[in-house]
Amino acid sequence: MEQGKADRYDAAVNWLKKVKAAYLQLGQKTEWSAYRSQLEAAHGRKRKLMELFKELNK
Repeated sequence: MEQGKADRYDAAVNWLKKVKAAYLQLGQKTEWSAYRSQLEAAHGRKRKLMELFKELNK
């Protein structure tokens, strides 16, 4: 995500799904929300990434 390689956003979001599951399994929903917000702030202008990022809310 940092490099702005749009062809790799799918892999990044799949990895973030695993990260989210780990946070939730550890009972750290608040920490996950903070991390997610941080990512959205840093990468919010990357439209393709943000569309894929919406999948993390499901």
